[in-house]
Amino acid sequence: MLQTVHEKVKKWFLAFCAIITYSLAMDLFFVHNQIVSGGFAGLAMVICSLLPISIGVFLFILNIPCLILSFFLKGKEYTISTLILTLLFSVAVDALAFLPSVTSNKFLAAIFGGVLYGIGSALLVKARLSTGGSDLFAKLMLLKYKNLSLGKMYLCIDCLVVLLSVVVYRDPESCLYAILAIYTYVTVTDHIIDIFNNACNCIIISNKDSVEISDMLLHHLRRGVTQLQGIGMYAQQEKNVYFVTVRPYEVAEVRKLVQLYDPHAFMLVEKVTEVLGSGFENLNDENTTTIQFQQKVKSLQNQK
Repeated sequence: MLQTVHEKVKKWFLAFCAIITYSLAMDLFFVHNQIVSGGFAGLAMVICSLLPISIGVFLFILNIPCLILSFFLKGKEYTISTLILTLLFSVAVDALAFLPSVTSNKFLAAIFGGVLYGIGSALLVKARLSTGGSDLFAKLMLLKYKNLSLGKMYLCIDCLVVLLSVVVYRDPESCLYAILAIYTYVTVTDHIIDIFNNACNCIIISNKDSVEISDMLLHHLRRGVTQLQGIGMYAQQEKNVYFVTVRPYEVAEVRKLVQLYDPHAFMLVEKVTEVLGSGFENLNDENTTTIQFQQKVKSLQNQK
């Protein structure tokens, strides 16, 4: 129970930090320099330059149809969390609108705004939450254009928003800066997510008693250990092979423990880009959501 509460608090804390960084990126770099960030936030920037309405208010209005669809396709719990984050994002964008632009240099604004936006995006992915908008819209479009990937659909939406900004702002250069900003935040997002997901496989080959070393790894690291049987072909001796996956900062601890229990052991360390399962990312969360999403869409289509 305590672990569940801790995970929820951590998730919402990450989401709150993501919203703040999103808002700072827009208000400190993008809005005043007319650099769109793609998605619904970028669309709201463009439209609000023509209408007497704040970006936050219009952004919330844009999300209303997606929230309605979310209720039918993804359920009540997901929709409520998305509604809260959408509202917080809209309020934060308007609340921080008083901040002056950090720079009038559009190149610097595209780079540093993209970095901030990318950090926010990565935090939101880590929290497994959504602010709605183009995220849900892209998944709905995939039902019709099944040959496109989710990444390509995001790219199509961003391109349409960027092209619209060129027409509205009447500045072809704004398109180039927008592309630079989008490229920057996508690159930063991918890099940070890789850092979140990184792990290391440690393969330990030893002649020592199997119970002694496995217990040492289990109790000191609290990580699962898989034991295999091997044969050293040179000496034709049986070996105990231990397979344990840890975070990069835990590798040094594994090395110390192995040196303590068997100084003559052979240890291999290899990097892993993603680990799904107990002790790491939940294997079932994303797949379960996708299956439920597809089932509800099929159900609605059958009703028609």
